[in-house]
Amino acid sequence: MVVGSSRILPMAMGVHFTNPFEFHLFLLAILLLQLGFGGCYSRLYIQWKELPEAFPDDYETFAVRKTGKEFRWEKRTFSIGSPSRDVVGYAAFVTDPSRFHFALPQQGCGHRVKTSDTAEENGCVYATNAGFFNMNTGACIGTLAVQGKEVQLKDMERVVFGLLENQLLIGYVNVDTLKRLPIFEELITGAGWLVRNSKSYVNTSRVKESIEDVFVMERAPRTGLGVLPSGEILILQVDGIEQEKAGVDLYEFAECFRSMNATYAVNLDGGGSSVSWAAGHGVIDHPTCNDTPTKCERAVTSIVCVK
Repeated sequence: MVVGSSRILPMAMGVHFTNPFEFHLFLLAILLLQLGFGGCYSRLYIQWKELPEAFPDDYETFAVRKTGKEFRWEKRTFSIGSPSRDVVGYAAFVTDPSRFHFALPQQGCGHRVKTSDTAEENGCVYATNAGFFNMNTGACIGTLAVQGKEVQLKDMERVVFGLLENQLLIGYVNVDTLKRLPIFEELITGAGWLVRNSKSYVNTSRVKESIEDVFVMERAPRTGLGVLPSGEILILQVDGIEQEKAGVDLYEFAECFRSMNATYAVNLDGGGSSVSWAAGHGVIDHPTCNDTPTKCERAVTSIVCVK
């Protein structure tokens, strides 16, 4: 009971506010979260910040072998969880690493364009969404190199996926090290090293990358990159609907990659940003740009592009 006041203040999220200042402070916090920094569905769950000091490197490099020039993609159903449930995914296999690229809209970072439009603009035969971005400004988040050109370098202890001199690099690399390495053909920052040496690495990476629990455990659409024992690059996107808690969490996404014998895998942007597109077919999955069952394609920044 509040003595000496007949004013009734509202409740929000189960919290009773005893004075107007608390209530307005709460509303301001919610507004800042909604306008917050970060890309896609994870804007409330992923905290992106550059580190003041270089962090220890922890990465692996290995040869990616050209096993052919053909390229293929397929629709695949994964049975996951207990009790088991089915989720639909789209897998693409890149046998020639020279065909694997990241791409940006013509205007570059700071501009959001649908994956399908950027794919057509860049002459891709297959594409998915790729890196995280700021929903409000379209700014790319993290380190990014596109087709041999450095876009930006950021000291964030988040997993990166890069291609350089017919080698693939996956892991944690600070900016000082990146500057000493050969020029990357392609490089992008993800959030969650899913598979390392054929084993799930989520328990370790979620701590190392300071990823919030809700981002890790939320069932949502996901997009990621992996490597097969043959040296092929695997592009995997799984459908889902956040509003209905449909899709996969990071542990389950790692298991999807492992079920395809991936030895390494990295999580990219997902949620309403996740989409798969193929030349001659258009959008082949069921994207949910508003995180609801309605099919719609979200405007993003960077994409994965197979040429």
